[in-house]
Amino acid sequence: MTDHRLRSNGFGWLESRSDRELRNCFLLGLLLLSVFRFLMLLLLPLDLSGDEAYYWEWGRHLDWGYVSKPPGIAWIMAGLRVLGADTVFGIRLFSLLLSSGGLALLFFLGRSMYDARTGLMAALVFALTPANCALSFLLTIDAPLLLCWTGAMLGLWRMLDSERSEAWSALILALFLTGGLLSKQMALCFYPLTFLMLLVCPAYRPVLKSPWFWTALILPLLALLPTLVWNAQHDWVTFSHTSHHFETGSPTLTVRLVRFFEFLGSGLGLLTPLIGVLMGIVLLAALFRWRSLESRERFLWVFNGLGLLVLTLLTFRQRINPNWPAIFVPGGLLLTTAWYFGHWSVGISWVKRSRWAFRPGLVVALGACVLFYGFILAFSWKVIGRPGLNPVQRLQEWSRLAGEISALHAAQPDPKKVFFITQGHRYMTSELAFYLPGRPQVYPFIRAGHAAGSQHALWGSPRELKGNDALIVVYGVDTALDTQLVELFDEVTLLKEFDLSQSPSGVSRPTVYLGRNLRNWPNLNPDSTQTVETEQP
Repeated sequence: MTDHRLRSNGFGWLESRSDRELRNCFLLGLLLLSVFRFLMLLLLPLDLSGDEAYYWEWGRHLDWGYVSKPPGIAWIMAGLRVLGADTVFGIRLFSLLLSSGGLALLFFLGRSMYDARTGLMAALVFALTPANCALSFLLTIDAPLLLCWTGAMLGLWRMLDSERSEAWSALILALFLTGGLLSKQMALCFYPLTFLMLLVCPAYRPVLKSPWFWTALILPLLALLPTLVWNAQHDWVTFSHTSHHFETGSPTLTVRLVRFFEFLGSGLGLLTPLIGVLMGIVLLAALFRWRSLESRERFLWVFNGLGLLVLTLLTFRQRINPNWPAIFVPGGLLLTTAWYFGHWSVGISWVKRSRWAFRPGLVVALGACVLFYGFILAFSWKVIGRPGLNPVQRLQEWSRLAGEISALHAAQPDPKKVFFITQGHRYMTSELAFYLPGRPQVYPFIRAGHAAGSQHALWGSPRELKGNDALIVVYGVDTALDTQLVELFDEVTLLKEFDLSQSPSGVSRPTVYLGRNLRNWPNLNPDSTQTVETEQP
């Protein structure tokens, strides 16, 4: 039920604008924001993150599936490579476009469900959060997933709205849902949430009789068939990897509480405190006054509030990664904005009084946005030299480090017969593959019995390079060479040990060794935890 008294308060300048004016205002604002973020990309001397470089490697090893994720991000990286845009700037620019597209979809979802004022404000709030700021220049799986999840919600809502074209709405739903499923397993949640929403919203159940509805849901699942076949051929490795995220031991009550507050703290940090708390209050109040909610608000709560609630409860069982709830945030902010503008009310006096926090929350979010970019600029250009506080440390030093390793490579008597091996985290493997001249194949050493779950184990080995030398880059807390790796060469000598100030993580010290005359290489089976006997020379 609309509360007209609440609706008339705050942001009155928006009420005097027509739908068309507000749409144009949003589009202009989105353009200005995109231009600002584009200029930031030009000003920020930042390297690719480890995950971005890893996904870039996926893009040059195209397949129907990957160990940890569906193939969507690899196809994006491959597309950028075909266009000649697989540079740091090109990759970041595409992430910016995905972020801007997600904001546009959120606006049109809010406009379709409520009005242009609500959609504009929801998009504005989300654009100012540190979470969206980071999303705009890091091309990981979350950027396409968030865009596709919001687009799928828009397509589904249009199908529930009898005034919309079923065919076009079904096409929107099918395309975005397909993109989401190819981006990350989390998109599968869209299916149970859809049917749960129909269960609690009887007014929308007629859509079950529409062949367009079923077509829009089934076609995206068919797009996953090649990925399922790939998994069947690789011992269902993606399913095994995903299940590891839900393994848990027997944490103490203290550990459970620490995880709970870690999750809340990260959420409030990514959304800013006032906005995060206000959204939480609104979502909980809606749950307590469920019977008074109309179908529209139930739709948004099921697709967003329920996911956030489940993840919050899961913190008492296991640690939850900060990016897991990302898909539920835009819709949660839309529901909160609609409540603020009086489109619905829960009838709880103290909840009504909490409306005061919205406008200060918007100011705090703006301040957080300014500080976000200010700190990134200051640390990127080393105006501030406090490594322990550096928020972009993991995006620095990779290219410089690769340049120094390249110099060591060029100093060898016959560089053409010296290849690259890494021991340690996959980030070093992928970053060197991206930044070394010529972008060579970099081979990670995988200890016997640890091939399962390694994407690099599927991309070949240096077995055909027997007799050649190798630069061995060790990256990790422990810089000691693995004895199994040492035994593969006639001789291994230390070339250079970098100090911690030259490390992208600040805690892992990169060290370079020279291995002379590769004699053999473990013949690993990446689809199981078993390792085949080492091939003899």
